[in-house]
Amino acid sequence: MSITLKRLLLENRRDYNMKLIAGEKGLDNIVRWVHVVEDDEVSNFLHGNELIFTTGIGIASKPNFDFVSIARMLVNKNAAGWVLNLGPYIKEVSDVLKLFCNVSGLPLFVIPWEERLIDITYDFIHLIIENEDREQSIEKSFSSIIDTKQLSLDAKNTLERSGFNDNAEYKIIKLDLKSSSFSKEDLKIVAKTLVFEVDNNHNFCVMVNNLSIVVIAKDFTEDEVKKSIEYLKTKFDCKSLNLYIRIGISSKKKGLANVYKLYDEAIASINVGNIQNKEIIYYDEIGIYQILESIKDNQILSRYVDSKLNEIIEYDNNNKTDYLNVLRLYIYTNRSVNEVANILNCHRNTINYRIKFIKDTFGLTYEIEEISQLWLAFKILDSNIR
Repeated sequence: MSITLKRLLLENRRDYNMKLIAGEKGLDNIVRWVHVVEDDEVSNFLHGNELIFTTGIGIASKPNFDFVSIARMLVNKNAAGWVLNLGPYIKEVSDVLKLFCNVSGLPLFVIPWEERLIDITYDFIHLIIENEDREQSIEKSFSSIIDTKQLSLDAKNTLERSGFNDNAEYKIIKLDLKSSSFSKEDLKIVAKTLVFEVDNNHNFCVMVNNLSIVVIAKDFTEDEVKKSIEYLKTKFDCKSLNLYIRIGISSKKKGLANVYKLYDEAIASINVGNIQNKEIIYYDEIGIYQILESIKDNQILSRYVDSKLNEIIEYDNNNKTDYLNVLRLYIYTNRSVNEVANILNCHRNTINYRIKFIKDTFGLTYEIEEISQLWLAFKILDSNIR
């Protein structure tokens, strides 16, 4: 999990007399780096999620310097927090600045001039790098399980040291996004803040690959899964940004060795979401597609479809007819002539004639076993996985 401002302060070896005076609701902001800012001219050098330190040296010659404007710039740049070094240059903090930070959720700290800024920034940066290294080792271990479909001893040892073990149950949430508006770094920020929105006490790993977010959740409750999905979904305004989004959720399995299976399930869920044009889909709810997605040899599926439907497909192609679609609707509506007639805007007698023509021409019986076989063939054909 990425390190938050709150955790950074708790894990540091000493508090350096840093005192929070405003913006408490932003303590769960992620800290990616530490930076010193003395005026608003360096705003273009900020990438977001930095903890900002200001000594006031740069404003000594500016008696009317506007601290609130700097705070507003930091909020716009998604800064993690702001630390003011009280002393000869910054003697006090105005109530207006405190109010702004409280309203905007920008954590505002003060430290006395006597504290050595270089020691504070060194300690903080050391913790950030240490946490980043830990995250990368976790991601690398999970990636190796997914890629090799095996749990190596090295991966197991690394994950167990970080709180992931074989006695836990795991679930994978995968989000795929297609958009030119978001970069991989944007997705990383969304993904890394997920844990604090879910507000749970369990470990989980977040990986970002191109425009996909993969969440490997340990011992999540169903409510936590739903909260995670809602958070991911609300971060992307699909309508206004013209986004394509799919979220696939695997089943739950015990043990690290099953992680690759859960990943395959999440992918299968997204594939079915594409077929059914659903944004969110659970593996446990995709029915027959669990079997279809598990068949890796698509030639088997193709041969099955051909054996059941190819004669009708060729007839339609040669005669410019639409009997395949009529049969599909007839099967999918549980052989309801009225419903098919309504869908095709035809008289029911017309549909009865076409159904009989299909039966006689292609030797169908419309018995239960045959109906089941045709239904499966259409599912394969419509899924486009053959």
